[in-house]
Amino acid sequence: MFGLLDDRRNAVFAAGSVGDGGSPPRMALMLSLKHCIEFSGLSRHRLTCLLGVSSLAMGLVLAPANAQQIRVGSGQESVIDNGEARAHTTGVAGQLDAAAVWVTNGTLAITNSDVDFLSEGRAAEALRVESYSSSAPSVVGIVGAPGKTARLVATGVAGNVVNLSGDRSSLHLENVEIIGTGAGRRGILTMGESQLSLIGSSIVADDIGISMQGKYGSTAASTLVENSSITSYNGAGISAMSGQLIANNFDIRAGFNPVNDATTTSRGAYGINANSNSNVILNNGRIETFGDYGNGIFAANDSSDTRQVKLQVDNVDIITHGSNATGIENIHVRSVINGGSIHTYGLGGHGVGSSNGGVASWAPSHVTLTGTKITTEGESAYGLVATTKSTIDGRGLTISTSGESAIGARSHGTGMVTLSQGTAIKTAGDYAHGAAVTFGSQMDISDTSIETTGQNAAGIYLVGYNTPENVTPVTKHVNRVNVAGSTITAAKGPALRVGGGATSTFNLENSHVRGTGDDALLFSSADYIYVDGTNVIPMPVGTASVNAQGSLLEGDFVAASGIVDFNLRDKSLLKGAARVSETGGILDRLSIDATSGWEITGASTLNDLESAGTISFAAPGSAGFKTLTVKGAFTSSDSLFVLNSKLGDDGSETDRLIFEGNVSGTSSVSVNNAGGLGALTLGDGIMIVDAAKASNDAFVQQGRIAAGAYDYTLFAEDRSGNFDGKWYLRSSYNPAPTPDPDPDPNPEPDPNPNPKPEPELPNYRPEVPLDMVAPVLANRFGLAMLGTYHDRRDTLDPKLSALWLRGFGEHGHAGSASGNAQGHLNDFYRDGPSYDFTLGGFQAGIDLYRREQESGSRDLAGLFVGAGRAEANVDRVYGGNAGQLTMNGYSFGGYWTHLDQTGFYTDAVIQGTRYDRIESSSADQIAMRTAGWGFISSLEGGYRYGLGNGWTVEPQAQLIYQHLSLDNTSDRFGRIAFSDTDTVYGRVGAKIGRQWQAESGRRYAAWARVNLWHTMGGEAKTSFSNLQGENRVSLVSDAQGSWGQFGLGFSGQLTETVSLFASGDYSHSLGHNGVKNDSLAGRVGLKMKW
Repeated sequence: MFGLLDDRRNAVFAAGSVGDGGSPPRMALMLSLKHCIEFSGLSRHRLTCLLGVSSLAMGLVLAPANAQQIRVGSGQESVIDNGEARAHTTGVAGQLDAAAVWVTNGTLAITNSDVDFLSEGRAAEALRVESYSSSAPSVVGIVGAPGKTARLVATGVAGNVVNLSGDRSSLHLENVEIIGTGAGRRGILTMGESQLSLIGSSIVADDIGISMQGKYGSTAASTLVENSSITSYNGAGISAMSGQLIANNFDIRAGFNPVNDATTTSRGAYGINANSNSNVILNNGRIETFGDYGNGIFAANDSSDTRQVKLQVDNVDIITHGSNATGIENIHVRSVINGGSIHTYGLGGHGVGSSNGGVASWAPSHVTLTGTKITTEGESAYGLVATTKSTIDGRGLTISTSGESAIGARSHGTGMVTLSQGTAIKTAGDYAHGAAVTFGSQMDISDTSIETTGQNAAGIYLVGYNTPENVTPVTKHVNRVNVAGSTITAAKGPALRVGGGATSTFNLENSHVRGTGDDALLFSSADYIYVDGTNVIPMPVGTASVNAQGSLLEGDFVAASGIVDFNLRDKSLLKGAARVSETGGILDRLSIDATSGWEITGASTLNDLESAGTISFAAPGSAGFKTLTVKGAFTSSDSLFVLNSKLGDDGSETDRLIFEGNVSGTSSVSVNNAGGLGALTLGDGIMIVDAAKASNDAFVQQGRIAAGAYDYTLFAEDRSGNFDGKWYLRSSYNPAPTPDPDPDPNPEPDPNPNPKPEPELPNYRPEVPLDMVAPVLANRFGLAMLGTYHDRRDTLDPKLSALWLRGFGEHGHAGSASGNAQGHLNDFYRDGPSYDFTLGGFQAGIDLYRREQESGSRDLAGLFVGAGRAEANVDRVYGGNAGQLTMNGYSFGGYWTHLDQTGFYTDAVIQGTRYDRIESSSADQIAMRTAGWGFISSLEGGYRYGLGNGWTVEPQAQLIYQHLSLDNTSDRFGRIAFSDTDTVYGRVGAKIGRQWQAESGRRYAAWARVNLWHTMGGEAKTSFSNLQGENRVSLVSDAQGSWGQFGLGFSGQLTETVSLFASGDYSHSLGHNGVKNDSLAGRVGLKMKW
């Protein structure tokens, strides 16, 4: 049959034949606005359209059975624009060549048209595009338009909706719906080096959405999916066997039927399956799979071909539902994954896996992930897992797991995982370790945080085994984890855990590792056994090493089995206890360099200890005082131990060191007072070190040990002087023993063969005598500032009003120290501390009131101010320097003087002084600071007798009362309380002098005086207690006593109105019942009169 019809708008050129068997065909050919050509009622007829260039405004609908309803032949081109294209074929059982539209080495373009290609029957296809290399290429484009329907539908078992094959075939589908129903029905099949682009379209298929089966070894085939969705009920969204797949802004669902909202496959649904040398590039998409053993992306080379699958994933969100359903599984591939998220639901649903498939001849996988968020919800669902020489390089990841044994990241069996650039791992299930390094693998962790909150969930877990030598094959696992600049935290499990019998190493650099549960820092145990037939063979215990550099490790550590050692280097600090396991296992070795330390938080036991650093005991708190027991050898290289003791008497609670093995080297011991009251030890003292195999110089005291009023000293001997391998703290004073005298050849029997032991002498700390001097020195300063009437004014012209200035100074010694230690103590109790003092200052005053009576008597009244400084160098109780005390004083006062014409005078003075910056600094650099006020008043009188030729003698008497109040204070070791003092001074004496006038008319005077002073009261009591104000010890500095004073003075006129005066005194104590002192004092003054 041949027909041609032309209406000047449309042309159809058809050539071929119809017929064969049965009744003559019935055909209708018509041109209308709806249908160009419509065939019906035909049986097994084939229509071949040989169109040169045909522009059809409307569509073509053909309906024979098991035929190609539209066939575009070699070199032909068919174009349908803004019309309708409909084709429907029905397949016949046993015949698989049915297609609604078949293009072979031709061109078909359908745009802006309603398209409906339907193929029914087994393996029937809606569209087939093929080409042969010797002929023209096949180029097909179908572009649906908004408001119009473009659908390609195939129903029936197996087959494809669209079949694209041949090295020269290309298919472009845009805004097209592809629907394949029936078991095993695929959406699109591409073969050879064909080219497919799917834009803005959708695929719904029972099996694979797009199946790329390119030519083996070739990468020329390509598929582009953009702004499209793919739904596969029972297969994969896209399967790329070779060639290149690029998908942008896509949505893939596999293993789920949206019609009935149900999972449609029990296992193995893949979002994307890439293998056999394919190159897959994914951008900005979403993949969701349903069913067990599914994969969001499964990339694998299932052979030893060295040409690996390449996978590039950017900003793709992947969700899997089902047991053992992995987000991205990589086998023998190279993958780069950036951004996006992976969320798995179900048992064993890992986020990302990397392996070589367990085949030795296959190359390993290498996966790089950057900025991806990975979440797993299910038991044993890992965030990352790398095995068998494969690697995962994770950068800036966020990994969260919830479920028992759901590990954040795992390297296994020579696999390697790297975590860096701010990666954060959080796990929430029991036994859900943050990271696991198992069976001979390695993990590098830097700039990463790992946090676990589940019971027995370790921060990092290393496990493996070494088989016995008589077991074949011999397996020896070596696990290693390197941690740098990271934080590892476990809330209810060990931060580090070792299991099995492998050789495991933790290398920590500039990191913080913290566990807060039982066995918080490290736990090791032999978790594995080897089963050989019916024989159960325990694995040999392994070894584990923790090497820390510049790191902080917090938590208790337990070595239940194996050989475990810690090495602390480069300012590392370990805070925790070395606990004994339930099976009796202990830490094998701890090594600490000179820059590092261990803070012991609980009773600790270990085998060997090597230390050049600091080992300190945490404050008692709820854990109480603690004991460190070293079962093996202790090697010290100037190590320092810092202990806590409740410093009191011999039975005081304390931290303690016990060394059962050999001790070599020398260690320093420092002790902090933990709430002790301070008390006198009467026996051996407080035992803090027990080292039976140490020499007596193995432990030496470092720094002050003090509480309340007492200093404690570390002794290597008991009270009797015998060394028994124990070191004691005693607050008693033990002077160096005097050498034994030469033996008497004829000794007489001892009349008292059992003498009482000498009493213990309290070892008062140096701050005790030092601070006791504060009130005594303040009293001296106030008295020196007050002076006497003649100390303020010169002898010349006392009746004239004046402005006067004077400076004063005094230097001397007070106290006594005699005999042996007991004599020193007795003097201290009786007289107070022994000290040298120096004080000085100035005064300025002015007469403000003047009255002269008719009898010639005068009354003068005025005010004065003064300022000065005093300091004292104080001795210890038993001799030696205790330290220095200084103070400033600022005074203000007033005076009234009556001068009788008969030579009698009366002088009354009141003075107040502010004592500021009273500071002491002991020889051991312990400081104290306080302040206070003083008040003093004086009444003085005398009578001058003339002896002729300018000579006079003047008896004098003076009564002084002084009150002093200093503020209570404290220092590093205790509180200090100063009681107020009230002191009365009495003075009687006489002054003899002579006045004369020089030829210049200026007048001069010289004099000598002698005084007897006596004090009453004046006991300056100072109390010392611990920092809580308990166990107060009160001691007295006694200011009572008598002393004599001898002085010389001189005054002379510089001008008619200005005179200068100066005097000096020497004072010396009298008798043996008071303070013993000597001093030299001097004054110089200036008076201006008018």
